[in-house]
Amino acid sequence: MPASAKIWVENLATTMGVIVTPAEVGFATSSVKCPAALSNAALAGTCTAYGQGGSRVTDPDGVGHTNAANQPAALTVPIKTQIANHLARFTSFKSTDLIIVWAGNNDAFKQFTAFSVAATAIKTKQAQGQLTEDEAYQQLFLAQTAAQTGMKIAAQELASYIKTEILAKGGRYVAVMTLPDSTLTPFGASLRANPQTASAVPVLSALVDTFNLWLRDGLGGQPVKIIDQNAPGKDVYANPSRYGLTNNTVPACDPAKISAITGGAVTDGSSLFCNSTPGAPYNGLRTGADVNTWQFADGVHPTPGGHKIIGDYVTQQLRSFGWI
Repeated sequence: MPASAKIWVENLATTMGVIVTPAEVGFATSSVKCPAALSNAALAGTCTAYGQGGSRVTDPDGVGHTNAANQPAALTVPIKTQIANHLARFTSFKSTDLIIVWAGNNDAFKQFTAFSVAATAIKTKQAQGQLTEDEAYQQLFLAQTAAQTGMKIAAQELASYIKTEILAKGGRYVAVMTLPDSTLTPFGASLRANPQTASAVPVLSALVDTFNLWLRDGLGGQPVKIIDQNAPGKDVYANPSRYGLTNNTVPACDPAKISAITGGAVTDGSSLFCNSTPGAPYNGLRTGADVNTWQFADGVHPTPGGHKIIGDYVTQQLRSFGWI
């Protein structure tokens, strides 16, 4: 993406007139805490953007944590640890801190992957005559139930961390985001387009709905503000032109270009390897793509244009709360 590209939280920080930088960056077994402070010690207090691609609520085995050869890859420090790291640095939350919590998407993807693996095995056994149709349906139901139980547990754990590790330790302005429907993405479209996976699309939506239900339940009566991302996300997907988008079905990053850049090591078109900055490496942008008017960078992650929509909505909600 262009060097000037920002994700939604950076856009929000700019609106508020504050500086937010990553708390930790790294890959595999190496990481750097508060990298901004390495070049400017005065920025040590700005490293409060804890979010990491692939991270889950509690489980450190997030999306992309290991590669195809089961070797260490993405850090995926879980939310539980991210909160603990902040408390280790600052002891508590200040009464003036704006705390935004958005987690659970990667739990949905991991649970969906587990369900998909189980479903494939079940359908294979049915095709081979090892299971009757009724037996296959029963096992598919149990596999989906297990995935939804995993999402319920993740939501309850997140709600518990918010209550005991954020609110109880000084957090006053706490906003919690719900999950958007992960099927309204190029990844979801690819599932719908494949006769072998189309039937699993409602399962992924159900995992998101299960998480949102139990997250709201766990935070009932608590002094937090819920920022719904599900309904707004559906509106953006259904009415892209209303938000200045011209494409919300094709990723802006080109899998073929990224595969060539990485020597075949990355074939899924991950936005991690997609950069259009002149003279910079990893220029994997699809020919003709516009990162400001195309919604998705890869199968699930937004472009700068997609992030701007999220940031603008969150800003609007915070203003409606009277917080900014």
